Amino acid sequence: QEVAQTPASLVTARAALAAGALKGHSATVRDATTAYLQASLKAHNKDGTAKPTQWVRLPRSWWPASWFEANKTTARFYDPVVQLKKAIYGHPESEAIGDQHLGCRLRKEGWLPVVNQPGTWHHAVTASTLVVYFDDLLMIADAAHRKALWSGIERHIRFSEPALPID
Repeated sequence: QEVAQTPASLVTARAALAAGALKGHSATVRDATTAYLQASLKAHNKDGTAKPTQWVRLPRSWWPASWFEANKTTARFYDPVVQLKKAIYGHPESEAIGDQHLGCRLRKEGWLPVVNQPGTWHHAVTASTLVVYFDDLLMIADAAHRKALWSGIERHIRFSEPALPID
């Protein structure tokens, strides 16, 4: 709990769908592309102290062409390491960093977190609800507002497909 955020629960998603249905809203869902990789690791803690630099080894299949000789098969390095700059899956802080990254961007688009409902956001102007489960976003909104709301989020977050309706 101290290093990660709690995702929305299935009960929260069901409640949001039910409340939306009572308002005549419908739901669409999207998957954020490599959600954690869209967020940068922070160089400093909240108190301003520097965090330690983190280093990783890359699988050989991920090595850039510049790490090989002209023949493209002979490696120029034995066991290279690179500085980790993005939150990656499996890193103990990635979930919290990704959640903070998304939350900051949602606030810019008028979304506000719902108190005591982790992963749940409310858009007061349109009376819409957004439920976030890691990299999956479920929007319950009136059809007249849905496209504009998704477009606003798209300015900050990359998605792997267009919004898909759910039954």
